[in-house]
Amino acid sequence: MFFKLGLFVLTLKLFDTVAAFRGIKKGNSPKEQSSAGASRRRQFILHMPSPWHFRAMVEAGTEECNVNKDCPAGKFCDVHTCRACLHDRAACHFIGTCCEGYACQYGQCTKGIQEGEPGTYCDRTSDCLGKESCCIREISVNPHTSMCKPMLNEFESCGPINLFHHVYTGGMVEPDCGPCKVGLQCKNVGTKGLHFICLKEDEE
Repeated sequence: MFFKLGLFVLTLKLFDTVAAFRGIKKGNSPKEQSSAGASRRRQFILHMPSPWHFRAMVEAGTEECNVNKDCPAGKFCDVHTCRACLHDRAACHFIGTCCEGYACQYGQCTKGIQEGEPGTYCDRTSDCLGKESCCIREISVNPHTSMCKPMLNEFESCGPINLFHHVYTGGMVEPDCGPCKVGLQCKNVGTKGLHFICLKEDEE
Protein backbone atom coordinates (compact mmCIF):
# COMPACT_ATOMS: atom_id res chain seq x y z
CA MET A 1 0.00 0.00 0.00
CA PHE A 2 2.83 2.38 0.93
CA PHE A 3 4.58 1.64 -2.36
CA LYS A 4 1.48 2.40 -4.46
CA LEU A 5 0.76 5.62 -2.58
CA GLY A 6 4.41 6.61 -2.90
CA LEU A 7 4.43 5.97 -6.62
CA PHE A 8 1.30 8.10 -7.05
CA VAL A 9 2.75 11.10 -5.16
CA LEU A 10 6.08 10.77 -6.99
CA THR A 11 4.27 10.80 -10.35
CA LEU A 12 2.38 13.96 -9.39
CA LYS A 13 5.62 15.63 -8.31
CA LEU A 14 7.30 14.73 -11.60
CA PHE A 15 4.39 16.13 -13.60
CA ASP A 16 4.57 19.39 -11.64
CA THR A 17 8.32 19.67 -12.20
CA VAL A 18 8.05 18.94 -15.92
CA ALA A 19 5.25 21.46 -16.30
CA ALA A 20 7.32 24.14 -14.57
CA PHE A 21 10.19 23.86 -17.07
CA ARG A 22 8.29 22.81 -20.16
CA GLY A 23 8.23 24.75 -23.42
CA ILE A 24 10.68 26.98 -25.33
CA LYS A 25 9.81 30.57 -26.14
CA LYS A 26 9.33 31.27 -29.81
CA GLY A 27 11.80 33.58 -31.54
CA ASN A 28 14.89 32.51 -29.62
CA SER A 29 18.00 31.59 -31.57
CA PRO A 30 19.15 27.94 -31.65
CA LYS A 31 22.00 28.85 -29.28
CA GLU A 32 19.61 30.49 -26.80
CA GLN A 33 17.25 27.54 -27.08
CA SER A 34 20.10 25.10 -26.40
CA SER A 35 21.30 27.10 -23.40
CA ALA A 36 17.78 27.40 -22.02
CA GLY A 37 17.22 23.68 -22.51
CA ALA A 38 20.42 22.79 -20.65
CA SER A 39 19.47 25.12 -17.81
CA ARG A 40 16.04 23.54 -17.54
CA ARG A 41 17.54 20.05 -17.48
CA ARG A 42 19.89 21.01 -14.64
CA GLN A 43 17.02 22.55 -12.66
CA PHE A 44 14.84 19.52 -13.37
CA ILE A 45 17.48 17.20 -11.89
CA LEU A 46 17.97 19.46 -8.87
CA HIS A 47 14.22 19.63 -8.20
CA MET A 48 13.57 15.90 -8.52
CA PRO A 49 12.31 14.60 -5.16
CA SER A 50 14.46 11.99 -3.48
CA PRO A 51 12.84 8.74 -2.27
CA TRP A 52 13.50 9.74 1.34
CA HIS A 53 11.86 13.15 0.85
CA PHE A 54 8.86 11.48 -0.75
CA ARG A 55 8.62 8.90 2.05
CA ALA A 56 8.67 11.67 4.66
CA MET A 57 5.83 13.44 2.82
CA VAL A 58 3.70 10.29 2.85
CA GLU A 59 4.42 9.38 6.47
CA ALA A 60 3.66 12.92 7.65
CA GLY A 61 0.19 12.84 6.11
CA THR A 62 -0.99 9.37 7.13
CA GLU A 63 -1.39 7.29 10.27
CA GLU A 64 -1.66 3.53 10.24
CA CYS A 65 -4.26 1.60 12.23
CA ASN A 66 -5.23 -2.03 12.79
CA VAL A 67 -6.94 -4.29 15.33
CA ASN A 68 -4.18 -3.54 17.85
CA LYS A 69 -3.75 0.17 17.09
CA ASP A 70 -6.69 2.57 17.24
CA CYS A 71 -6.86 5.99 15.62
CA PRO A 72 -6.69 9.16 17.76
CA ALA A 73 -9.84 11.07 18.69
CA GLY A 74 -11.59 12.68 15.74
CA LYS A 75 -10.47 10.02 13.25
CA PHE A 76 -11.60 6.56 12.14
CA CYS A 77 -9.80 3.57 10.64
CA ASP A 78 -10.40 2.95 6.94
CA VAL A 79 -8.33 0.24 5.19
CA HIS A 80 -5.53 0.50 7.81
CA THR A 81 -5.35 4.30 7.44
CA CYS A 82 -6.67 6.89 9.91
CA ARG A 83 -9.00 9.43 8.30
CA ALA A 84 -10.73 12.53 9.65
CA CYS A 85 -14.23 11.91 11.02
CA LEU A 86 -17.24 12.88 8.90
CA HIS A 87 -19.59 15.77 9.63
CA ASP A 88 -23.31 16.49 9.09
CA ARG A 89 -24.88 14.92 5.97
CA ALA A 90 -21.62 13.33 4.84
CA ALA A 91 -22.01 9.88 3.27
CA CYS A 92 -21.00 7.10 5.69
CA HIS A 93 -20.75 3.35 5.20
CA PHE A 94 -20.05 1.78 8.59
CA ILE A 95 -20.10 2.38 12.35
CA GLY A 96 -17.72 4.92 13.87
CA THR A 97 -17.07 7.11 10.82
CA CYS A 98 -19.05 10.17 11.99
CA CYS A 99 -17.73 12.84 14.37
CA GLU A 100 -18.77 13.05 18.01
CA GLY A 101 -22.43 14.00 18.38
CA TYR A 102 -23.34 12.36 15.06
CA ALA A 103 -24.33 8.83 14.06
CA CYS A 104 -24.51 7.17 10.66
CA GLN A 105 -28.23 6.85 9.88
CA TYR A 106 -29.48 5.62 6.50
CA GLY A 107 -26.03 6.23 5.01
CA GLN A 108 -25.63 9.84 6.24
CA CYS A 109 -24.03 11.38 9.34
CA THR A 110 -26.97 12.76 11.32
CA LYS A 111 -26.84 14.92 14.45
CA GLY A 112 -28.63 13.93 17.65
CA ILE A 113 -29.05 10.27 16.68
CA GLN A 114 -28.06 7.46 19.04
CA GLU A 115 -26.45 4.25 17.85
CA GLY A 116 -29.13 1.55 17.80
CA GLU A 117 -31.93 3.77 16.55
CA PRO A 118 -33.68 2.79 13.29
CA GLY A 119 -31.40 3.32 10.31
CA THR A 120 -28.11 3.06 12.21
CA TYR A 121 -25.64 0.30 11.39
CA CYS A 122 -25.33 -2.78 13.59
CA ASP A 123 -23.60 -6.15 13.91
CA ARG A 124 -26.41 -8.03 15.69
CA THR A 125 -30.02 -7.45 16.77
CA SER A 126 -28.93 -6.78 20.36
CA ASP A 127 -27.18 -3.64 19.08
CA CYS A 128 -30.59 -2.14 18.22
CA LEU A 129 -32.56 -0.18 20.83
CA GLY A 130 -35.86 -1.62 22.01
CA LYS A 131 -37.38 -5.00 21.27
CA GLU A 132 -39.11 -4.16 17.99
CA SER A 133 -36.10 -3.68 15.72
CA CYS A 134 -34.02 -6.20 13.80
CA CYS A 135 -30.45 -6.03 12.55
CA ILE A 136 -30.84 -6.78 8.84
CA ARG A 137 -29.42 -5.91 5.44
CA GLU A 138 -31.18 -3.05 3.68
CA ILE A 139 -29.99 -3.31 0.09
CA SER A 140 -31.22 0.17 -0.85
CA VAL A 141 -28.96 1.76 1.80
CA ASN A 142 -25.90 -0.51 2.01
CA PRO A 143 -25.78 -4.05 0.59
CA HIS A 144 -22.71 -4.94 2.68
CA THR A 145 -23.57 -3.70 6.21
CA SER A 146 -26.58 -4.51 8.40
CA MET A 147 -28.76 -1.80 9.93
CA CYS A 148 -31.46 -1.55 12.60
CA LYS A 149 -34.89 -1.73 11.01
CA PRO A 150 -38.22 -1.55 12.88
CA MET A 151 -40.51 -4.57 12.65
CA LEU A 152 -43.60 -4.03 10.54
CA ASN A 153 -47.08 -3.22 11.85
CA GLU A 154 -50.32 -4.93 10.88
CA PHE A 155 -51.29 -4.47 7.22
CA GLU A 156 -47.82 -3.24 6.22
CA SER A 157 -46.26 -4.90 3.18
CA CYS A 158 -43.66 -7.55 3.99
CA GLY A 159 -43.08 -8.99 0.52
CA PRO A 160 -42.56 -10.30 -2.03
CA ILE A 161 -38.92 -9.62 -1.11
CA ASN A 162 -38.25 -10.19 2.59
CA LEU A 163 -35.03 -8.46 3.65
CA PHE A 164 -35.14 -9.70 7.25
CA HIS A 165 -32.41 -12.29 6.79
CA HIS A 166 -30.32 -14.17 9.31
CA VAL A 167 -27.28 -12.31 10.62
CA TYR A 168 -24.10 -14.38 10.68
CA THR A 169 -21.75 -13.59 13.57
CA GLY A 170 -18.66 -15.72 14.02
CA GLY A 171 -20.27 -18.76 12.44
CA MET A 172 -23.42 -18.54 14.61
CA VAL A 173 -26.91 -17.69 13.38
CA GLU A 174 -29.19 -15.47 15.43
CA PRO A 175 -32.86 -16.42 15.93
CA ASP A 176 -35.32 -15.22 13.32
CA CYS A 177 -36.27 -11.57 13.70
CA GLY A 178 -39.21 -9.92 11.97
CA PRO A 179 -40.34 -8.93 9.51
CA CYS A 180 -43.63 -8.43 11.41
CA LYS A 181 -44.09 -7.50 15.06
CA VAL A 182 -44.84 -10.15 17.67
CA GLY A 183 -48.29 -11.68 17.13
CA LEU A 184 -48.23 -10.95 13.39
CA GLN A 185 -47.23 -13.09 10.44
CA CYS A 186 -46.19 -12.21 6.91
CA LYS A 187 -48.98 -13.79 4.84
CA ASN A 188 -49.68 -14.09 1.17
CA VAL A 189 -52.82 -12.18 0.18
CA GLY A 190 -52.18 -11.88 -3.55
CA THR A 191 -54.10 -13.86 -6.12
CA LYS A 192 -50.87 -14.96 -7.77
CA GLY A 193 -48.68 -15.15 -4.69
CA LEU A 194 -46.99 -11.81 -5.35
CA HIS A 195 -48.17 -9.74 -2.39
CA PHE A 196 -47.54 -10.27 1.32
CA ILE A 197 -48.70 -8.20 4.30
CA CYS A 198 -48.44 -8.52 8.08
CA LEU A 199 -51.62 -10.03 9.55
CA LYS A 200 -52.59 -11.47 12.91
CA GLU A 201 -51.58 -15.09 13.26
CA ASP A 202 -55.19 -16.29 13.43
CA GLU A 203 -56.28 -14.33 10.34
CA GLU A 204 -56.32 -15.67 6.82
